[in-house]
Amino acid sequence: MTNNAIILDGISNEVTRKTLTSITNFQGVIQSTLEEGHDFGVIPGTGNKPTLLKPGAEKILMLLGLTSSYEITAKEEDWERGLFAYTIRCSLHKNGQLITQGIGSCNSRESKYRYRWVQKNDIPAGVNPNTLKTKWGKYRVENDDIYDLVNTLLKMAKKRAQIDAVLTVASLSEVFTQDLDDVNIGQYDAAPPPQQQQNYQQQPQQQTRRYPSEPAEIYDAPSAPSAPPPGRNGNGYAQPPRGQQHNNPGDFVLDFGKYKGRTLSSIHAENQGYIPYVIDRTNRQDAKEAMAAFLAIVEREYYNGPMDPPFDENTTQLPFDR
Repeated sequence: MTNNAIILDGISNEVTRKTLTSITNFQGVIQSTLEEGHDFGVIPGTGNKPTLLKPGAEKILMLLGLTSSYEITAKEEDWERGLFAYTIRCSLHKNGQLITQGIGSCNSRESKYRYRWVQKNDIPAGVNPNTLKTKWGKYRVENDDIYDLVNTLLKMAKKRAQIDAVLTVASLSEVFTQDLDDVNIGQYDAAPPPQQQQNYQQQPQQQTRRYPSEPAEIYDAPSAPSAPPPGRNGNGYAQPPRGQQHNNPGDFVLDFGKYKGRTLSSIHAENQGYIPYVIDRTNRQDAKEAMAAFLAIVEREYYNGPMDPPFDENTTQLPFDR
C-alpha cells in the first residue's frame, strides 16, 4: 500500500463531506461579509480572481477568533549600501494553540522602493540623463531617501506574512489570491494605454515626494498641454460641482465608486486605505492626479509629525505584535 493510500484509508467519507461543506459555507460567508474595494478587489490585468487586502485579512481573523504574532526570521540591514531586507513569520493562534503560520518578505531592491521618477531638471548632479530609463517624460533614478522607508519595508513584510497565513487557515486560496499589488512588481513596467496618454492633463507641481507605500510609476506623466481644455481648471483637474476650484487637492470630488460625491479629504478621514487602493486601479487620469497630489500632502504631514520610537535591531519581537 502506498503512502497516499494509507492516508486516504484513514479518512472518513462522512467527515470529509462535512469538512468540505463547512469550507464552502465559510467561503460564502466571507464573500458576503467582506467589502469589495476595501477588503478585497480585482487587480486589473491579473485575471478575475479577487485579491485579499489587509483590511479583509484582519476581518477574517476577527471572525475566526484568531490572534496573530510576528517574528523576524531573517533580516539584512546594510546602511552603507542602503540595502534592507526582512522576512517575517506570522503565527495565528486560538486559545493559546498554534493554528498555522505564514511567511512574507520585503526588501529595498524592489522597484517601487529602489527608484523614483523625476523631471529632467531634478536629475542628481553627475548623472547622465541618456543612461536613465525614461517613461512619460520622466527619468528613473535611484531613491536617495531609502532610509526613510525602513519601517515601511518592515511593515510590508509583516502584511504579506499575515495575508499568507490568513489564506491558509481559512482555506481561501480558492477564493482570493495574495496581494498581487505587492508581489507582482513587473506589472507596473507596462506602458499606459494610449487613451490615458491622450487624456492626461497638467500634473500638480506640489508632488515633491512619493507616497512611501505606493509604486513610483503612479507619478509618471507625459508632457502636459500649455492650457487646460474645457471643463478643467488651471491645475488640470475636472471642474467639481457648483463651480468649486481645486486649489487644494483634498477638495477634489470623486464621481465614481463607493464614495461617489465625496471629497478626498472626507474620504481619507473615514477610510485611509481607500485612496491608495483606488489610485492604481482607476483609468480616470484627473482622479489619479488629484489623489497623487493629496497623498503627497498627507505624506509630508506624516513625515513632519511625531517619529516612531527607535527600533531595537537585536530583538525578534515586533512592535506591532498583537
